[in-house]
Amino acid sequence: MMTKFKITLFLLVFCFTILAFAQKPVTVVFRYNPDSLKKDSFYLSLKRPFDLQSFGQYHDYPEKVVSVSHHKNYTETICQYNVTDTTCAYLSTGFGYKTFIISGDTLMVNINSNDKPAVKIQGKYARPWFHDISIEGKNRFTYALFDSLANVGGVLGWSGDVAYSQAKDLPGFCKLVNDRYKVRLLFLEKYSSEHHIANTYVNLAKAEIYASFINNLLRPLFTRGIDLHSYPSPYQGILLTSRFADPSLYFKTSVYGQTAYLHTSSISRQNTGAKPFDDHDLISIYDLIKKSYPDTIKNHLLTVHLSTFLGNPNLIYPSFDSLLTDFKAVCKNNLYIRFLDSSFTVKKSQIFKKYTLEEAMSSRMKDINGSAITVKTVFKSRPVLIICWASWCGPCIREMPFEKKLQEQFKGKVDFIYLSFDKNKGAWEGKSKELNMDLNNYLLTNYFTSDFAKFYQISSLPFYLLYDKQGQKVELNNLRPSEATFADILKKLAN
Repeated sequence: MMTKFKITLFLLVFCFTILAFAQKPVTVVFRYNPDSLKKDSFYLSLKRPFDLQSFGQYHDYPEKVVSVSHHKNYTETICQYNVTDTTCAYLSTGFGYKTFIISGDTLMVNINSNDKPAVKIQGKYARPWFHDISIEGKNRFTYALFDSLANVGGVLGWSGDVAYSQAKDLPGFCKLVNDRYKVRLLFLEKYSSEHHIANTYVNLAKAEIYASFINNLLRPLFTRGIDLHSYPSPYQGILLTSRFADPSLYFKTSVYGQTAYLHTSSISRQNTGAKPFDDHDLISIYDLIKKSYPDTIKNHLLTVHLSTFLGNPNLIYPSFDSLLTDFKAVCKNNLYIRFLDSSFTVKKSQIFKKYTLEEAMSSRMKDINGSAITVKTVFKSRPVLIICWASWCGPCIREMPFEKKLQEQFKGKVDFIYLSFDKNKGAWEGKSKELNMDLNNYLLTNYFTSDFAKFYQISSLPFYLLYDKQGQKVELNNLRPSEATFADILKKLAN
């Protein structure tokens, strides 16, 4: 009996000791020259791996400034961060200095001002941090692992990590991606052996390297519209069998979790043929996440998915409400539920704001000479056709020859007004000059977020608005000038 008691007591003491050690804060000593940073005191916040996808949690780990001391040649700020587990994290300089966090450890971060990184990879700056950082301490090589990887093969997970234009074709691109993957793995093997990096950190780094590999392979699917079946069979197999379902990796890394959603949404679209960001796409990705991941990852990925679709500025999907109700039933994380509930409430208030015709017609626009007027000033005593277009809109440009024929046919009887939704004024001016669009050509201020766009619910181009002589809107039923019946409608109004 006494033996059992001793064993139980030992286990309790052991568990509490482990727990206490795991909850020790991380201490970071920032050492810097205040003149180079133009700041009297300075430190960096420590961002969670998911950063903006923390959903209800603060993006940064809780921090406490312990002291600031001024010395002859440098200033030192000591901070403590409440990180309860070993994980990847970012020191918040520029886009983030990616590193590991070792609970209970102390490290020194030397910081110097740096306008841009010193190292370029294939013509690009590989390291996305704006200060020159070096780390000291017994685990300095562990902390510098991702920095060292970036200097060898570029930053893990960045868009365009491997550019498709570097290859002649898809097989060549896949080979480039695979070669980059092998180079990174080989570097990790040598680096970890040379500097005696613990397996915990090696495994996290391997997960990020693999996720970056899959991330690169996926890019032609959504940047170039290439079908998965066009891939060489070995790479098809890799993409179809990839899994990102390990919670011990998912919540302690960044690229691994990001790639989980990118991979799931890409495979879903390949399987269902759903058009990206339509209602069918919303449902099919949701269903695939539900059946593919363990609960903790599933809850987070569903939150990522629903919040991504909430980001569409002008649309609430028909199925969103029912999916949110289902999510609340299956999700056990109240932070995620409150986040989505709040975001959906805000979105509905924005979408369903009652914009008035007067607000729409009072929207401002500029002509090619920079003179500002309101939309309502184009209405005279004739019918008006407002053609909403943009320099980047291919279908808009393809309709223009038909619009010019109609302008000639109804000259003096119908006013044709071109209203550009370009965000870039220079792009509008350049395309206007190329197409000889001098008259009745305007740039709409605030484009898709203008009261004009909100009132008429304009979210895609081209978009046509027709008004009679009294300024009353005439229904076009989605007709375009290239269709014969479009001219018939104009003929009735012009008489």
